[in-house]
Amino acid sequence: MSNDEAKTASVGVFYGTDTGNTQRIAEMIVEQLGSTVAECKDIDLCDVEEFMKHDIILFGVSTWNFGEIQCSWDEKLDELAGSEFSEKYVGMFGLGDSVGYPDTFVDGLGILWESLGEERPKLIGKWPTEGYQFTESRGLVDDDHFFGLVIDEDSEPEHTDDRVERWVEQIKGEITKIIDGEVVA
Repeated sequence: MSNDEAKTASVGVFYGTDTGNTQRIAEMIVEQLGSTVAECKDIDLCDVEEFMKHDIILFGVSTWNFGEIQCSWDEKLDELAGSEFSEKYVGMFGLGDSVGYPDTFVDGLGILWESLGEERPKLIGKWPTEGYQFTESRGLVDDDHFFGLVIDEDSEPEHTDDRVERWVEQIKGEITKIIDGEVVA
């Protein structure tokens, strides 16, 4: 966004869910972000064009079985790959099971990121790996960070509220910088 634009940004939250856990986390995030969020939708109820209406997009994705992305997202991967995200800011939150699937923990985050076309968006909301026990993950942006918030409702539900709250505060700060025209790293 240029400094000449109005000091606002449209934020959309989109998630895929089978069990309702990712939807619940999305709703927690939206509640804490408040009026900053223009839209929150299950991806089964919209298409990629709806994502593109927003300056800042928060995607919620879970990992199933042995490193598979949630089925609703799987159906959108080709469409995502053909979209132009280079001018967008994207934050992600992912759900996985570190005990049951430590070798593919939150792989859905990485699969989703890789699908966002050749000209990737600007990533916001990277999340530290500290405090998580896993052996491998495609959800890592580097050795010390996931692509976004990681929630383990299966093995660590006692950490969910705190992790969501801290990530939302981080995202709020990054959104403020984006609106003010600062570089977000």
